[in-house]
Amino acid sequence: MDVFTTKSGRVRGRRAARDGGIVAVLGVPYAAPPFGPRRFREPQPAEPWDGVRDCTAFGPVAPQSAELPGAPSWSPGDEDILTLNVWTPAEGPGDLPVLVWIHGGAYVFGSSAQPDFDGTALAGGGLVVVTLNSRLGFEGFGHVPDADAYADSDSDAGSALLVPGADSVLPVPVSSAAAFPDNRGLLDQIAALEWVRDNISAFGGSPDRVTLAGQSSGATSVACLTVADRARGLFRRAVLHSAVNAFATVEQAARTTAEVAAAAGVPATRAGL
Repeated sequence: MDVFTTKSGRVRGRRAARDGGIVAVLGVPYAAPPFGPRRFREPQPAEPWDGVRDCTAFGPVAPQSAELPGAPSWSPGDEDILTLNVWTPAEGPGDLPVLVWIHGGAYVFGSSAQPDFDGTALAGGGLVVVTLNSRLGFEGFGHVPDADAYADSDSDAGSALLVPGADSVLPVPVSSAAAFPDNRGLLDQIAALEWVRDNISAFGGSPDRVTLAGQSSGATSVACLTVADRARGLFRRAVLHSAVNAFATVEQAARTTAEVAAAAGVPATRAGL
């Protein structure tokens, strides 16, 4: 049986190659669903389960427009989006090199279930391949301060911003409350790398031989993670395909939050958003 034991519980995959030489283990949770009380917060550990979890189909994709090119035609939408997929040789010798892939999509669309990212061929070459989903769009990268971080426009706590179409000046903070960190999508990716560190040996991979790769915004994530203290030691090599070098400042992100809130007609707070 193609059953593997992770720290959260046992998972069952399926044979991916025609000759049965590759096992695909799909939709494995690496963190808890990031909605409800966990929305806009750091990823939390996945809940453990009893028995053997069926992992023969991709997990849900992050919320995104159905009109975008990476729209979820390959797997359903749901809240349990923080999942990853593993392809591994069925009879691998163990201690294999690991490739972790982060998909692109301008941080607003795409998923690890896209057919181009199937890891069967690479696993056939002696790699353990991991692809992952993380939060996208405002859920993953919007600036969400605590309500108390906003103050009247005359206060020193923030600067005033007049959003076109808004009824009044909106205060814009320049710092985010720790409870609602910025770049949550990157924190998701770090959580996935921590899962790889803790579990990949069960799939025949070596946690000391991890290469992190991505394309477009995924490559930009790789660039960020190479200098992120929290990602230190989680991978040894990096491959960047078509990374972009445009990054938003906290002030720019705060203005985007104010514009999103004004367009939605809600307060620019976590409760409103």
